Amino acid sequence: MKRFCVLLLLLAAPAAAEKRLLEAIVVRVNERILTVSDLRQRAVERAAETGKKLTPEDIPTFLQEAVDELCLLERASELKIEVERADVEAAVAQLKEQNHIADDKAFDELLANLGMTRKQLEERLKATITINRTLQKEVGQLPITEEELKSRYEKEKERFAIPEKVHLEHVLFPIKSDGSNAESQWERARRLVAVVRAGADFSQSVAEETKKGDASGGDLGEIALPDLREEVAKAVANLQP
Repeated sequence: MKRFCVLLLLLAAPAAAEKRLLEAIVVRVNERILTVSDLRQRAVERAAETGKKLTPEDIPTFLQEAVDELCLLERASELKIEVERADVEAAVAQLKEQNHIADDKAFDELLANLGMTRKQLEERLKATITINRTLQKEVGQLPITEEELKSRYEKEKERFAIPEKVHLEHVLFPIKSDGSNAESQWERARRLVAVVRAGADFSQSVAEETKKGDASGGDLGEIALPDLREEVAKAVANLQP
């Protein structure tokens, strides 16, 4: 995890949709269905996996992947492929180990920050294991080239990767509506940056500025990169702690 200091951060939260809309069925494969709320949860998971939010251009492929998955799960039922609880627990343990998280509470908090619960993660892992076993049974005897193996590896290795989080602190120098103090406030910001880069403690420097009465700031805590505004994420992604 990286720790950064920024001058200003704005976050926007998505608005909640009506329950009636959330339960509308979008995809059906025999008796298996996906509702709008299911797909929205998948979109949250996709953003957590890839670090990118779903765009309108992504929706056709996103829906096709959902249909393909339901078809494979249906085929798994026909083949009587089952996944034991121990298999799912082993997958969760492996995921925690890969991300260097030993504490269950910390893991659950991290999932919550990503918009997922432990139950939702386990359901997705169970579905993934089921699909993989179905594919192995159906196409396991087909010849696979080295390039195909590499492609599959690259695709799967990030499927459940937990995105990087950053620890942010900020300070805000307000500018009057008429802009009369803009230059002086920018100068204060530049001086603060110079002082911090010279080795001063950012938190202490912010506290000194806020004592003057026309600045605010403090610790924003840990935030996942995908949850930041795009311009802020780009600004901090390549910075050194």
